[in-house]
Amino acid sequence: MSRGTKNIKSALMAAVLASSGALGLSGTALAHHEGSEMYSTNLSTLNGSGSSGNAHVQVNGDQVTVNIRTRGASPNLPHAQHLHIGGDRNECPTLSGSDTNNDGFISSVEGDPSYGPVRVSLTTRGDVSASSGLAVTRFPVADAHGMVNYQRTFTLPNGVDAEDIKDAVIVQHGISELFEDPTMYDGEKRSSLDDSLPFEATVPAVCGALTADQGQQNKHDRAEERAERQREREEQRAERQHEREQRRNDRNNDGQNNGNTGGNGLNIGNTGPDSTNRISINDSTTVRVNNDVAVDIDNEVSQRATSGDASVERNTRGRSAVTGDAMNRSEVDMMVEVGTRL
Repeated sequence: MSRGTKNIKSALMAAVLASSGALGLSGTALAHHEGSEMYSTNLSTLNGSGSSGNAHVQVNGDQVTVNIRTRGASPNLPHAQHLHIGGDRNECPTLSGSDTNNDGFISSVEGDPSYGPVRVSLTTRGDVSASSGLAVTRFPVADAHGMVNYQRTFTLPNGVDAEDIKDAVIVQHGISELFEDPTMYDGEKRSSLDDSLPFEATVPAVCGALTADQGQQNKHDRAEERAERQREREEQRAERQHEREQRRNDRNNDGQNNGNTGGNGLNIGNTGPDSTNRISINDSTTVRVNNDVAVDIDNEVSQRATSGDASVERNTRGRSAVTGDAMNRSEVDMMVEVGTRL
């Protein structure tokens, strides 16, 4: 740990205790919500830090997983980072709108109206409440190339629930290059949280307001649609299987005459009163049934069935026709039933 970090460690801890009211402490019990929500943001430069990055947050009830990746951060130094909630606008501040003392910087306090007070401290271990807002030894440290990679799953602290996260703003702090030695937090300018701290240690470096991750939601929706289509296909297959089994059972019933052909025609004579002639046809184009009345079925572009004085034409969609004592039924698999009663 650098000399600058050692010098400010105890002061930072004292500052957070002294400013706990400003950091938004609350004793409200946690609210629990079912389901999972995804949020993301691009982290943009503040105060000329040159840093940028992105963050993703997944919320499932009171369990939260946060992923943050930033580049261009001050190397080899800790960077305090938080979820700020409760600002007037739930957004990142701008220099023109937030630099109230006209010093050319946006301090932590000056940014509060835009992004709100600290409600969740994104530490690497231990407590994540606002009381750990300046726990230097538990915040991530940028590597020698200025990269910060952070991932942690934790339980939301008291006073914060899943609904609050949708309005959260992520802020990462610390810019060592503003003043004297770029390898440590130093300089005469003091922190807006406590004048015993260097301004560099607490100045906002990057910021991003969380929004619902539409890409993740779309993936979830597509997965649900695929599952629904699969269920429909399974139901259709089961229905077709049931129909096939029913047809096989029908063909095995007693008192039926079955004729199957793969040729161009089929002739079946009546076996007597109260009998049923059933014809199963694969690729025949003409079927003739000689009964008390003639029934001709021509399976081409159209169908024509006659019985007595009645007729049915163009009945190609598997519909049924009943006339007198005869019934003609044409199905998709070209099964025709003719029954007579004397």
